Amino acid sequence: MNNKSQAIFFHDDEHNISHKRNTYELEHWISHLIFIAKEIDYLHKMCKTDKGKECYFLKIELDRNKNKNKQLISRLEKYGKSRDILNECEDMECDRLFIHHHEIYRSKYYRFIAEYRAIKEKLFNLIT
Repeated sequence: MNNKSQAIFFHDDEHNISHKRNTYELEHWISHLIFIAKEIDYLHKMCKTDKGKECYFLKIELDRNKNKNKQLISRLEKYGKSRDILNECEDMECDRLFIHHHEIYRSKYYRFIAEYRAIKEKLFNLIT
């Protein structure tokens, strides 16, 4: 979505504003997850083999998180494409469905971020 279509206007109703904000939020999540994919590669390199089995297990956790991250990006991109029909909603039920789905994806995103940060913290504690 481009910045012009994300702009909030005085004539926008609550649902339009909500959907615009959710679209912006979705774009932010995807951007953040793409950054995390790159960051995981750097963290993997930081975990030296001389740190023993703790580092070995952290590398495995990083690999798992890289796969989860990739899957989440894919799901969010599919979800973003499905939002293209949002303007075709003609009733409140349709709007509620999109809002409900957004809340589900928000929960998945925050859960992944929390898990990833815990692994990252373990790694930083190990190498410092």
